[in-house]
Amino acid sequence: MLAPMPIQEALAWASKAAGGAAVDSVEPLGVAGGLWLLRLGGAMQLCLRLGDPQDATMRSRFETEAAALVLMQDHQLAVPRLVAADLAGTVDGQLALLRTVRTGSSLIPHDPRPARLRALGAAAAAIHSITPPAQAGLAVRTGPIADTNFTPAMSSPEPGTAVSDARRRIAGLDRPSEAHVLVHGDLWQGNILWVEDRLSGILDWDRAGIGPAGIDLGYLRFDVVMTYGLAAADEVLAGWEEARGQQAQDVAYWDVVAALAVPPDLLEWLHFWHDQGRPDLTAQTLNARRDEFVGAALPDLG
Repeated sequence: MLAPMPIQEALAWASKAAGGAAVDSVEPLGVAGGLWLLRLGGAMQLCLRLGDPQDATMRSRFETEAAALVLMQDHQLAVPRLVAADLAGTVDGQLALLRTVRTGSSLIPHDPRPARLRALGAAAAAIHSITPPAQAGLAVRTGPIADTNFTPAMSSPEPGTAVSDARRRIAGLDRPSEAHVLVHGDLWQGNILWVEDRLSGILDWDRAGIGPAGIDLGYLRFDVVMTYGLAAADEVLAGWEEARGQQAQDVAYWDVVAALAVPPDLLEWLHFWHDQGRPDLTAQTLNARRDEFVGAALPDLG
C-alpha cells in the first residue's frame, strides 16, 4: 500500500530547500511508499523520501544515503545530488531526504548485451576508486544488502545442495584481507538507470558503506547470472578489471557471499525481476542459475 501523500509541511520544507520554487505536482514512485517525485517551478524535478524516525533500520538507511551522496558530490559518478536532509525527523515528524533526479530506465533487456554488461563492471569500478575518510559516516560492510531479513521459512537452504555446501565451506574460511573502498551495498540492475545503452544513473545508496570491492562485484555478477546465465558474469568482471587496471581479488569468495545473501528459494524475490521487465524469469530458472553460479565458484573457494 502506498504511503499517504506528503502533507503541506513536508512540501514546504522541500520548496524552501529548492530555493523557494513552488511545488506544482507530487507523484508516488515505486510500490513500497515513502518516495515521491516533486515537480517544482515549472521545470525542476526532485525526489523526496520520507520515513519513520522511530524505525531504527530506516533511520540508519537515511543517514547512510545522505552520507554517501555527500561523499560522492566531488566525484564524477552518475549519482543523484543531495539537496537537503532532515535526519532528526522534524519535518512533520518524519525523516526527510531530498535529492536530484537522474533520467533513464532501470528495465532489464531480455537479450544480454556484452558492452552493457561491461559498463556495469566499469561503473562498479568507478565506485571502488573512492576511499572514504574515517569521518564519512559510513559503516563497515562485510557483505551486500545489509540489514535484510528473510522470512523464517526461507532461513535455511535444503541440505545437500550447492548452496548448503557453500555455506558450510565458507564458514571455515577467513574473510579475505583487502583494501576497504566505497561500496554501494545493493548493486544490481534494478538500481541502475540507462538511456538506451548509456549508463545514466546509480540509485539507492541506503546500504552503502566501506568494505572490499568484492561485495559489489560479487552481487552484480550474481544478478546478471540470474537474468542472462553464467557467461554474463565474466563480462561484468572484464569491465571491472579493465576500468580498474587490475585483477579482482577473491572472486569466488565474493560470488559465494553474494549467493548466500539472498533467499534460499528465489521465489521470494521473483517479483523484483518481474518489476524490472523480466516476467519471463521463473523461480525454477533463478534457483537453477544460482546453483550453477555457486557450483562454478566452489572449486576456487579456499
